[in-house]
Order: sequence, then C-alpha cells, then structure tokens
Amino acid sequence: MRNYLKNRSVAALILVIASQAAGQTRFPGVLQELGSPNGDYTLVNTDSEREPHHSLILRNNKTGAARRLLDYGRSVTVLWSPAGRRIAVTDNFASNESRILILTADGRAPDLSLQDVVGKGLAPPELLRALRENDHVYFEALRWDGEGSLRFRVRGYGASDGSEFSHRYVYSLAAGRILPAAKPLT
Repeated sequence: MRNYLKNRSVAALILVIASQAAGQTRFPGVLQELGSPNGDYTLVNTDSEREPHHSLILRNNKTGAARRLLDYGRSVTVLWSPAGRRIAVTDNFASNESRILILTADGRAPDLSLQDVVGKGLAPPELLRALRENDHVYFEALRWDGEGSLRFRVRGYGASDGSEFSHRYVYSLAAGRILPAAKPLT
C-alpha cells in the first residue's frame, strides 16, 4: 500500500511539473496559488464545502488588494499571458462541455467568453457546425502567442453520428474573431 501511495504521489507531481512547463495550472490541485509572469499578481484558489465550491481570487502583489475573478464548480485550468496582463481560463463546468474565459488582471477590460464570440457568428464555419451538431464540446486554451492572441482547441463528439472531432484555432483580441490555426502547435 505504501508503494502504491508513493507511486501515485510521484505521478501527481509529474503531472504538476508537466502542466507548469506548458504554462498551465489546474485548480483544484496540488498548487493553490499561481503568480503572474511579471510578478504583479497572484491567482489564489479557494475551496469550500459550501457553494460556490471553488473560487479564483486575484491578489495584487503591490497593493495587497484582492478581487474574486471566478466561482467554479468542477475544475479550471489557467494560463497567464506572457506579460501577465490576461488570464485564459478553461472552465470544465459540465461533464459534456467546457468553455474558455479571457480575464484581465487589472479589471479595466470586460471579461470575454469565447463561446460568446462564437455565438455572434465570429468564428469559422466548421466550428459553428461542430457546435450545432454535437452535444459533447470541449474548449481548451493551449497557449498565448504574445499578448494579442490565444491558441485553443475545440474537441468533442456528437449525438448525430458519434464521430469525434478536434480543431485548433486562434482568437485574435485585436480583431475580436476566431480564426483557424495557420500553423500546427509545437
């Protein structure tokens, strides 16, 4: 039993290190805090037995001020932009879907849901079709390309034919649009 627990602990640590190397951190998890790349902010995860079960709090390291960014039910994966001005959050809010939120650290710009962008028709036709025809759809933030664009994947499967799909996209903050990923991720 001891070796089993030790092996599980080692496996969990490897997953944490791998996700950190990719710049992503999953909450709830082993870590409860994640600093911004510029050191100005710290994301703090809080857990509770009562609703909301989990919350992300953003603490300004210069002033000590804190504000609640997001309450969530299941799990989230967070990804800081390179300069620490934005946070991409993959919110795994249901067993059959997830969403991506783009939040600003300073709170000056409104929060953004990539599903809202899709809902306005500002996405490639194959993504619109995939969302319309499938009942299991998972959005996943992959990485930032500088401060201005976020690479993400949409994957899932549907009730109509059961086949799986996976597409990669880029959200351009300047254009306010979702575009097909021009080059593969490395």
